[in-house]
Amino acid sequence: MTKTIPDNFEVIRSLPHGHVGSILETIKKLGLDQIIERKPSRTRNLILAMIIAIIINPKSKLATARGFNHQTCSNSLGQLLNLEKAEES
Repeated sequence: MTKTIPDNFEVIRSLPHGHVGSILETIKKLGLDQIIERKPSRTRNLILAMIIAIIINPKSKLATARGFNHQTCSNSLGQLLNLEKAEES
């Protein structure tokens, strides 16, 4: 059975996620997230995001932080780690 998308449905934006998800899962399997900090925290998420961003597309810290923001992002990293309001500093 073939399903069609209703006419009133519009895709406004879709963010690439596969590469982000696979790197994050690899980091978790290696236990790197636990080495950084045992309990989930914003600090741990920021560190993980910086590591993942360097692997995906190395750029300055300022550009990386801007890449977490929902309006300027190019992948799902900021959303996945709840860093959409990260500030450059």
